[in-house]
Amino acid sequence: MISFKKGYKKDRPRQGKSQRLQILQWNAGGMSPDKKIQIQKILQTYDVDIFTIMEANISDDKLKYYQFPGYTLYNLPKYRQVASGILTGVKDGLTSHLMLR
Repeated sequence: MISFKKGYKKDRPRQGKSQRLQILQWNAGGMSPDKKIQIQKILQTYDVDIFTIMEANISDDKLKYYQFPGYTLYNLPKYRQVASGILTGVKDGLTSHLMLR
């Protein structure tokens, strides 16, 4: 279960040019259908712009099962048997690209 700090303001107003990005980071310890549903609810409830799921444990061939409508996804696939990999989602409309060095 993901929880937020006390005092967090959901449904925050966007203010002109001084918009703030809402970023979610979560160490999932491996994705599952239940965790995907939980993340989708949080993305909608808290108007998340960018999210990263650490230890997503998603291979490129399984990424099709973990799509989040309204987000462009970038996947650094798992590279070990235990939970690893990072899934990043960027809200459509924000400019983004993946650069690895």
